[in-house]
Amino acid sequence: MSRSRSHIWLAGFATCACACAPAGHVGAPPVAPIRPVVDQYFGQEIIDPYRWMETTESPEFLGWMRGQNAFTRTTLSRIRGRAKMLERLLAYSRGGAAVRDVAVVGPDLFYAERPADKERFRVVRRARAGGPVDVLVDLEPTAFTSLDYFVPSPDGRYLAYGASSDGTEESILHVIDTRSKAIVLAPIDRARDAEVAWMPGETQALVYSRQHPRIGSGPLPEGMKKVFLRPLAPNEPETALFGYEVESSPFVEAAEVARLVVADGSPFAVGVTDRGVADAMRLVVKPRADLSNAKKPWRIAVPTAAGVIAWALRGRDLFTIEYAGAPRHRLLRHTLNDDGSELRSAVILPEQKAVLRDLRIAKDAVYVTALDAGISRLFAVPFEGGPPREVSIPADASIADLATDPARSGCVIQVETWLTSPQWLACGAHGCADTGILSPSAVGFSDIVVEHTQAKSRDGTLVPMTILSPKAAKRDGKTPTMLYGYGSYGIPIMPNFQTVRRGWFDEGAIMAYAHVRGGGELGRAWQDGGSKGNKERSFEDFIACAETLVANHVTDSEHLSAYGGSAGGILVNSVVVRRPDLFRAAFVEVGDANMLRVEQYPDGPQSAEEFGSVKTLEGFRGLLAMDAYHHVVPHTRYPAMMYSTGVNDPRVPSWSPAKMAARVQAATGSGRPVLMRVDFDAGHGVSSTRSQITELRADFYSFLLWQLGHPAFSAEPESTSGP
Repeated sequence: MSRSRSHIWLAGFATCACACAPAGHVGAPPVAPIRPVVDQYFGQEIIDPYRWMETTESPEFLGWMRGQNAFTRTTLSRIRGRAKMLERLLAYSRGGAAVRDVAVVGPDLFYAERPADKERFRVVRRARAGGPVDVLVDLEPTAFTSLDYFVPSPDGRYLAYGASSDGTEESILHVIDTRSKAIVLAPIDRARDAEVAWMPGETQALVYSRQHPRIGSGPLPEGMKKVFLRPLAPNEPETALFGYEVESSPFVEAAEVARLVVADGSPFAVGVTDRGVADAMRLVVKPRADLSNAKKPWRIAVPTAAGVIAWALRGRDLFTIEYAGAPRHRLLRHTLNDDGSELRSAVILPEQKAVLRDLRIAKDAVYVTALDAGISRLFAVPFEGGPPREVSIPADASIADLATDPARSGCVIQVETWLTSPQWLACGAHGCADTGILSPSAVGFSDIVVEHTQAKSRDGTLVPMTILSPKAAKRDGKTPTMLYGYGSYGIPIMPNFQTVRRGWFDEGAIMAYAHVRGGGELGRAWQDGGSKGNKERSFEDFIACAETLVANHVTDSEHLSAYGGSAGGILVNSVVVRRPDLFRAAFVEVGDANMLRVEQYPDGPQSAEEFGSVKTLEGFRGLLAMDAYHHVVPHTRYPAMMYSTGVNDPRVPSWSPAKMAARVQAATGSGRPVLMRVDFDAGHGVSSTRSQITELRADFYSFLLWQLGHPAFSAEPESTSGP
């Protein structure tokens, strides 16, 4: 964009901002002041009209956000069907308990459980053979709103867990005695994603990573982590073992995330570094006996270039899933020398048709999950290699979690489908059996049909798409339809069960899922095909899926909506500004928008691995292409839009969706609503309570159905007051 055109464009934008929503206008959101900031990137001038919003703690920004949210709440309250939608979704969300993060410890299972009538998860223990549940950690009566993680000691005597409040994800690490429930260690702060490990052979010391102290008033930085050893004895100090600015590991960079893993029966400790959101890890090894000796060097066992996405330690062997030279990944065994350097390596499971995804070590085998055309498979692979044994799991299911105990044979997995609720199965040589820790959901989907189809993208690539529709839904091109996409970090959209979807289907509406490039459905090449400078392919894939829905008379552009969240905001924001004629409405949940500024995020240096950096010409061009904020054009007939954010979001700071909302509000010429929904007690959503999650779902379901013309969701006339 030339200098002269940039300034002409900004003048037009400012005029539109004043004309579309003058201050004080009844029934309008507050207008955001335009204060241009000009950036220069490789000789190209970029104007940012709302840079001031990045000072998120300023009274002006918070006041604007409160005004936006008040307008949104007033607008949503006028939708006739919203109150009943919320009532139904709350009932559906309580249609069963939820269980996640199962850990196998000897004869017991430890897991996070949210009972049907509770808001938050708690940690419980139950014998694998059945019996009563022992509640170990219950956050309901505390100030903490989120259970972030937990790790039992190998003998089950102690439990370390992290908890945070209000969506900040700023975990406080606690350690309790599981018999007495007494606290045995003073709480430890800066413990987000602490990657806790217990020192083998004893349960009197643990290893964990901590974030760097806060810089200024912003969120805690994601990189610059250190790993510490801490005895459980009172008043014992923590000792830095590994990480950024630790003497023994000078190779760890500020942008890297560091953690350390130890395992029973192994003489080694494994240090792991990566770029946080990037998936290629570097594995370094040191004899455990030398951990506290800063003069003893770490040895690189597997370099970043190998493309390690999952690994586990057993004795003198490192088992890794790697993508270098194998786009669908392969399983290797690396045997270590006494000093931790690699002695030899061997491929024990070569590249398959299915994409290898994760692994765990059990007594009898390496258990490996794989993804085959969107459906999960499970293999037991002999430690020395040889033909793998496939473990039979329910048809058309995804494996959402995998757990083992290295001292016991078999594994525990969570399986679910689009239409059947999650089960936790214990699997071994004789198949799988239900553990009984989670009852089936009371919410049924027997009237819903799952269809797998494809759309041809602009370059001819066939893009998988999954369509969920009520059997009674008409294919007349008029059915309200929501198309969801993500397409980043190699994360696949797999079959998953959500009771609250029932509320959407109750209205005769259809849901579709676009498995665009950038995700991990079809392996590394599929992921790379939608990252960095290739991100445009993700947008083209999503547009092709939308056009296919219209061409096949599933819906039409007046009844089609788009939905994406987090990095999926890049996708949905971008397709909306490119093809505003294709969608009647869209919802972007805690979504990225202003990608030229992504390196200003708390995890900005890590995000550069996925999206690129403005520090290079190639990176700048790629980020500008995916920056929807800088593609908004004044006087364009944009769809109805709703954006959401949590003011405590540590992943996508609230200024990114706020800037996008302000710009679209000022630019749109369609007269359709552009709403900004703000939760002042939430963050990115991963730590929200049941009610917060359900209320958000009720809001955006109702908003989309209103805009897609559903008669039960029409809006009441706006009330005005006069003299």
